[in-house]
Amino acid sequence: MTCLNLQDETIARGPARCADAPPTRQEPPWSRWRPAAGRVPLRDDLGRLAAAAADALGPPPMGAADPVFASGHQPWLWHGGILAKDLAALAAAKRHGGAAVHLVVDHDTLDEIAIDLPFVQKRKVGVERVVIAEPAPLRPLCFQPPVDGQAVSNRLRAARRDGSVDPSVLIEAWRDLPDCDNLARQLTAVLGRLRRAFAAEIPVVFATDLARLDAFARLVQRVLEDPHRCVRAYNAAAAAHPESAVAPLQLDDDLVELPLWAIEADRPRLRVFAQPRRRGPIPLLRDGTAADGRLVPRALLLTGFVRSAGCNLFVHGTGGAVYDRVTERWFASWMPDRPLAPMALVSADLRLALSAPVAEESDVRRAAWWAHHLPHNLDRALNLDGRLVRRKRQLLADMDRDRDRHRRGASFAEIHAINQQLASAHPEALAQAAEDLRTRRLGAANRAAMGRRDWCFGLHPAARIEALARALGDSS
Repeated sequence: MTCLNLQDETIARGPARCADAPPTRQEPPWSRWRPAAGRVPLRDDLGRLAAAAADALGPPPMGAADPVFASGHQPWLWHGGILAKDLAALAAAKRHGGAAVHLVVDHDTLDEIAIDLPFVQKRKVGVERVVIAEPAPLRPLCFQPPVDGQAVSNRLRAARRDGSVDPSVLIEAWRDLPDCDNLARQLTAVLGRLRRAFAAEIPVVFATDLARLDAFARLVQRVLEDPHRCVRAYNAAAAAHPESAVAPLQLDDDLVELPLWAIEADRPRLRVFAQPRRRGPIPLLRDGTAADGRLVPRALLLTGFVRSAGCNLFVHGTGGAVYDRVTERWFASWMPDRPLAPMALVSADLRLALSAPVAEESDVRRAAWWAHHLPHNLDRALNLDGRLVRRKRQLLADMDRDRDRHRRGASFAEIHAINQQLASAHPEALAQAAEDLRTRRLGAANRAAMGRRDWCFGLHPAARIEALARALGDSS
C-alpha cells in the first residue's frame, strides 16, 4: 500500500520576494524594436498639449527629442500590466534618445471607478472595495464632474485594516489635488502622482485635445469623402481578424456608420452616420439630425491617427495589440498613403505578495484523502514498531488466509482498537494532517485573490515596480 506524507510539502504563498522581477511579455523583444524614421507630423502639437497638461495637472512636459514612443489607456486606477506600457515607452525613449508620451483616452465611459484593498485575516484573504466614483452611464469621463479627493483619501484611510496591503501611496495621491475640469483629468492627476511615487513619470496628452487639431479634422474629411469605401475596408479588416472581437460598422446604400463618436456635456456619447445620397458628406446622428456635438475618434481611428501622425512606435498591451491588427489592415486598404508606425506589445503580471496560503483543488483532495487514510495507517506512515504493530501485522496476514466471517470480524475489531491506541500515542501526526487539510482548504479559497494581477499598481511596493522597470529594459 502506498502512503502519502504531506507533512514535508510546502504550501505556496505567492511571490517569494517582492523585488523579484514579475513575468513580462514583449513582442517583439527589445532587440527588434525599430521606431519609424523621421519627425512625426504632430510633434509640435504633442509638445504643446503635453506642456499644457503639465502646467495644469503635474505630469512632466514632453522633451523635444525624437523619436516619439507612445502608449495610452483610459483614465482609471489601473493595474501594473498597464503601467508596464508606460515603463517600456520611457525605457525605449531613453535607449533611443527620444521622448515618451501617454495618450489619455478621456472620451471613454466607465460604470464604476473603485479600488480593491486586500487584507489577510486569520490567513484568509479578504477584499475591501472602496468606490471612488459612479459615473453617469454612457457619459464620457471628460464630461463627468470630479470627485472630492479629500473624501476619497479619507475613505481609503478608513478602509485600511490590520493585515492589509499598505495604501499610503494611494491615500496621499488623492490629497490636495489641483483643480480639475472633469473626472478624466482628475484621475490623470492621481495617476501622475502614483507614477511619481515610483519614479515613472511620463508626459500625457488627452485624446479630446488631439481631436481638436486641424490634422484630425482633415482625417475626418477623408472619412466623409467616401464613407462607403472607408467602412467597407474597416469591416473587411474586422472580419479578417475575428479574434479581435471588433464589431462591424453599419453599411447600407443610404446609411453608413462612421468610426466616430459625437460627444457633448450632459448626454451619452452617440454614434455618427453619413447619408451620402441624401445629405452628402455631413456627419449625422441616427435620427438624421446634424451631429452638433464634438466629433472624436473611436478606438481604431484613434490609434490609426496617432500611429500615422503622432509617434514613431506605439506600445500596446495584450488587448490593444490584438485589435490594432485590424487598424493596420484597415489603413493599408483604405489609406495606403498613410503608413502606420510600428507597434510593440508589452505586458506584465504583477501579483501582490500576500502572507497567506494558496493551494489548488488537487491539493485539497490529496490532503483530505491523507487525513482520512492516516488514522488507519499510522504504523506504516510513521514507520512504527513494537508489540501493537507486530500484532496488527499478524492479524492482517491471518485475515488474508482466513475466510471465516466471524473470526475475520473479531480480527477487524482488534485491528481497529490497535489503531485507536496508536492514534492516542501519536496525536501530533493526526493533528498535523488535520491542519494540512484546513490550510489547503483555506489556500484554495485564497487562490483567486492570490492570483489576481489587476490590483491598482499603487498598492505594490516600490521595489516591485523597480524590478518591473528593470525587466522591461530600463537598466538605469
